[in-house]
Amino acid sequence: MISPDRFLSRVNLWEKVRWTNDQPFSAANVVYTFALLKRYPALDTIGIWKVLKEVKAVHSETAIVDDVM
Repeated sequence: MISPDRFLSRVNLWEKVRWTNDQPFSAANVVYTFALLKRYPALDTIGIWKVLKEVKAVHSETAIVDDVM
C-alpha cells in the first residue's frame, strides 16, 4: 500500500511465509535485508538507497518504506 503523498509504502507480509528451516519470515527480515544494502553499497546494484530514507518494522508482519522522492 502506498500513502496518498506517495512517500511511504507499507509492506504487508503473508503470515504463513517461512524460511527453509521453518522459521517465520518477518518484517525484521525485510529491514535487515535493506540494512545490508545500505551498509554494503556494492550489494545495492540498483541504487535503492538513493531514493529511500528509512525502512522500519512496525509489526512482525508489516514494514514501512519511507521514500525521499
